[in-house]
Amino acid sequence: MNADVDRRRFLAFLGAAVAAAMTACRGDVLPGEAAASTRVRAAPGRAHADPVVADAPPVPAASVVGAGSGPSRHGAIAPPVPGRPVVVQEGPRGTRLVALTIDDGTSAECVDRYVAFAQRSGIPITFSPNGINPGWDMVAGRLQPLVGTG
Repeated sequence: MNADVDRRRFLAFLGAAVAAAMTACRGDVLPGEAAASTRVRAAPGRAHADPVVADAPPVPAASVVGAGSGPSRHGAIAPPVPGRPVVVQEGPRGTRLVALTIDDGTSAECVDRYVAFAQRSGIPITFSPNGINPGWDMVAGRLQPLVGTG
């Protein structure tokens, strides 16, 4: 046998081994456990997507801090749904609601402009300051009234 044939066999074996290892690492079901999961269809127009597998046990709503509590002009917050999240491609038809999520910014000027935009537009924005970057310090007083309105 020549070196080319041995190399091809080795590469074929290596490819099969990597594929088997990656399949085993999916994490859907641990070895020795039965697959007791809920399957959810992919969003319309996404026929090629794998279904979402939800194998986490349900979490009682009472054990989640703040679940279903707190004032909101859009109604009560629904309790969490067990399992993996489902990607939403579009909102309900006939509604004109928008909400934005802004991660912790490092630029004080940028953070200031996001807060000014939220004040001007009235669009609900979820800010996620982590308390490390000082850009949030200068807008803390302006954020408090926005937090109070939900």
